[in-house]
Amino acid sequence: MLRYQLNPHFFFNALNTIGALADENPQRVKTAVHELSGFLRYTLLDEEALDVPLRDEVEAAEHYLAVEKIRFEDDLRVDVSLDGAAGRQVVPSFLVLPLVENAIQHGPYTSPTPLHVRVTGTLTEDVLVVEVANTGHWRAPPDADGTGLDNVRRRLATQHPDRHRLAVTEDDGWVRVRIELDTDALNPHA
Repeated sequence: MLRYQLNPHFFFNALNTIGALADENPQRVKTAVHELSGFLRYTLLDEEALDVPLRDEVEAAEHYLAVEKIRFEDDLRVDVSLDGAAGRQVVPSFLVLPLVENAIQHGPYTSPTPLHVRVTGTLTEDVLVVEVANTGHWRAPPDADGTGLDNVRRRLATQHPDRHRLAVTEDDGWVRVRIELDTDALNPHA
């Protein structure tokens, strides 16, 4: 069900963007279709994967952000930084995507233009740190139930009770969602 809770407006917006580009820039249409298909491949086809390498989750987020970048053009800046060792860690699927979607959905309401979205993943000996940040100020979602952040919280509590930390902070014009997962929880046989 998580797969289908990603904002359906994203799909409509992506298709409208592709339609608008069809006459003016066929090369960008090809790029948009490629990025959208990469996103859909991850979100719709691998229904069995409850856990995935972080690099797969971040790659799907990059496809999503590439489509949004085509749509928003200069009004969106994106930075993604993932350590190789962090990318190999197996995490719950749909850990990053709902947070990225929230940044795109809520960030423009409180951020100066352009909205800046940053996704990072780092690994220390003891902790995997994943952070999704956007410029702007914290804006509580109007519906507290069913939001991406609530889903991420519930999944972490179910899959890694007492082995994770999730914090939402706002400082220096940035909203940050930071997830820390104990590496021994991710690699129980190591």
